[in-house]
Amino acid sequence: MQRHLLLGTAGHIDHGKTSLIRALTGVDTDRLPEEKRRGITVDLGFASLQLDELLLGIIDVPGHERFVKNMLAGAMGIDLALLVVAADEGVMPQTREHFEALSYLSLSAGVIAITKCDLVEDEMLELVNDDVAELVAGSFLQDASMVHVSTRTEEGLADLRHQLKAAAERVPARVIDAPFRLSIDRCFSAPGQGTVVTGSVASGRVASGDTIQVLPQHETVTVRNIQSHGHGCESVGTGQRAAINLSGIHFSKLQRGDTLVSPGSLVPSKLLSVKFTASQFSARPLKTQTGVRFYSGATETPGRLRLLEGDSLSAGESQLAQIELHDEVCTTWGEPFVVRGLAANEVLGGGQILDPRAYRLSRRAATKLDSLRELCLSDAVTRTAAIISLLGGRAWSVSDLWQRVGVSNGAEVLRELVAGRVLCQFDVKGSQRWLHRRVVEQLSERVMQAIKREHEAERLSPAIPLGRVKQSFQMLE
Repeated sequence: MQRHLLLGTAGHIDHGKTSLIRALTGVDTDRLPEEKRRGITVDLGFASLQLDELLLGIIDVPGHERFVKNMLAGAMGIDLALLVVAADEGVMPQTREHFEALSYLSLSAGVIAITKCDLVEDEMLELVNDDVAELVAGSFLQDASMVHVSTRTEEGLADLRHQLKAAAERVPARVIDAPFRLSIDRCFSAPGQGTVVTGSVASGRVASGDTIQVLPQHETVTVRNIQSHGHGCESVGTGQRAAINLSGIHFSKLQRGDTLVSPGSLVPSKLLSVKFTASQFSARPLKTQTGVRFYSGATETPGRLRLLEGDSLSAGESQLAQIELHDEVCTTWGEPFVVRGLAANEVLGGGQILDPRAYRLSRRAATKLDSLRELCLSDAVTRTAAIISLLGGRAWSVSDLWQRVGVSNGAEVLRELVAGRVLCQFDVKGSQRWLHRRVVEQLSERVMQAIKREHEAERLSPAIPLGRVKQSFQMLE
């Protein structure tokens, strides 16, 4: 059975990323006239590499500092990375910035290619090897294979293919049983076809004829045709590149960063709770309320970072935080993100989405911050209990649990939590509702206090109107 994974390139401008992909696949990923004229990659390029039963979808990214936002749009959602460093220059500014961005993407495997190795002596090659090893020390690339290659002489290309296949075997399988989701990185009108969008399938599966939803516009569209790497197909799934022909919407209503999803599976939000780590290359502490540019999927939007456990973060330190965004974004629990400065072209940090549909939290709300910390854990049952505690008395549905905590078997997890007396289950007008036992106890205490106040105020009254009690307390938030 064929396996599909996504490989993203990374590295400084003119270090040979595009030439290397061309040598591996025969595809020139520079498709724009500007790229041909200037001889540099400006936007994302795409190719594929068949390695026995593995099909690697390759995303080639620009290396110029002006186009880092395009690099981030391509890097989000990849399964493994190919870090490219030229032997005649070594580690350069965008090498560091691209590597820093990759370090926040929860990757487990990758390969390092030292290009242009035919242009330098052995002594220089050793210095570059040491420079790269120092850069990646302690990261997911620490034990990655370092392959010396030359696209001119074809030295090392066979070994690079072998190492890419070996690295792919270390990539854990993605969850298949999940709603369809694709972040759009290109949209255009094709002659005789109409609206076409492209992107990487982050989860689930979609087939021709399916009805799906466009967010944040909340438009319903139909899938007319699908292609993957230039070939028509009936369906595409997790880990595949896709070009999808849509009916029901004009391409002018779409932009990079919009999301295609299974209907009702995701809700966009402007407020996210996150685990944030400051860049290890930061020269100064990062302060709370700093303006940032937020990147997730193919989305870029300005926002503000509010730290929840202190006023500042030094290089490499982590903290719970909330990001208040200018525009709505579609994210899921556990999704990686990167933030850059509003003005300076530098990565400020990144991390993991903990609550993709958050409510504003106070630093003084110790119990809620404890629940937020539990969302960092791998155990799905603990995460489910934590998000229900955070929600307090707010309404939610079982289907929300996939987006909020990555749980697709929500009903089963809820039964386990009810049986363990962590949750209380109620029947409200024929519908099931669940509250965390801690929330029920707090609500009960508030009700008793409200009744006591009403009784003391009206000791001779034979009854207390329910409406008066309701007015005396608010549902926990």
